[in-house]
Amino acid sequence: ETGVCGIAGLPARNALIEENVLQNNSRFPIAEVSESAGIKTHANQGTLIRRNLIMDNPINGIWMDWDNRDSRCTQNVMLNCGTGIFIEASVVEPFCLLDRNVIWGAKQGIYEHDCKNQAFVHNFMGQSELGLILRGKVTDRIIAGKYPAAGGGHTAANNAFFKVGKEIEETTSP
Repeated sequence: ETGVCGIAGLPARNALIEENVLQNNSRFPIAEVSESAGIKTHANQGTLIRRNLIMDNPINGIWMDWDNRDSRCTQNVMLNCGTGIFIEASVVEPFCLLDRNVIWGAKQGIYEHDCKNQAFVHNFMGQSELGLILRGKVTDRIIAGKYPAAGGGHTAANNAFFKVGKEIEETTSP
């Protein structure tokens, strides 16, 4: 139990984050602003986040922030988190794979913005307000010093939803 993040990393290159139990993180008032999650990493490049159990985080279960490439988030279980998984600002190949995760009791299951060409497959989301939220381009930031934020081109396939208010919400990027 921590006030902001259970596990945090900058950068998370060629890292393995595996088989952790993280509960009741994101409890300090700063958590309402940003930068908080059970697992919050930046620049996941060649990183594997798998088989973690994350419970009762009011903000994010897993937050893959900024310039994620060639990384995988798989076989994680998020229970009662504000957002199960948030991936942000990722536009450089090779793209990321978020698969085989279980998200239960979230406000939103998986959320992305300022990303393109990510793969969201074989995830299970239940008892949630929203399932998969694909926002696309939201800001005008430059990622990795030269790549503009972008959106679209995602693969969303074979995800399962149970008692989810809206399964997939996609916003077309300008």
